Amino acid sequence: HKRCYSIDVTQLTLAGRLALNNGYGLGDPLFFRAYLRRTPSLSLLQSLDLNKLVDLSDASVQIVASQCPALTSLNLYSYQLTCASLVALARSCPNLRRLNIGCCKGITSLAPLTSGCFKLEELSCMFIDSLNDGSLIAISRGHPSLTMLRVDGCDIRDAGIQAIAAGCPKLE
Repeated sequence: HKRCYSIDVTQLTLAGRLALNNGYGLGDPLFFRAYLRRTPSLSLLQSLDLNKLVDLSDASVQIVASQCPALTSLNLYSYQLTCASLVALARSCPNLRRLNIGCCKGITSLAPLTSGCFKLEELSCMFIDSLNDGSLIAISRGHPSLTMLRVDGCDIRDAGIQAIAAGCPKLE
């Protein structure tokens, strides 16, 4: 495998489909619990890329959110995550500015993000079939700082587009 992980004070990338010797993927909650517990400096982590890890789950995201409150950028592209992950991020990551949840087919609404993540500037939720106008209306009311929103492949109609246009004036 070409890369396993890279780490410095504020950035961590765990990308690819690498499995640990015990058969669990790097996305397994047991890995995150053990790794984050042994690496207390990760509370300062600002950028985390978990693109296409094996076995990433809501439980893993909840652990990451609770242990990495300084996150400003998080890539969760292409997992079977649900709204429980968004609830955890809204509750524990107030500085989140960039979030990629594209292709997370288990997410049915963006409404959980309206209770937190108020600094969100970039949100990519492409190809989540269940996202619709209601999600955009909710986001438009709580995230006026959005400068980028990707909703390709979502079920968006005029009402959602109008709400985003009115509620997110900084969109490019």
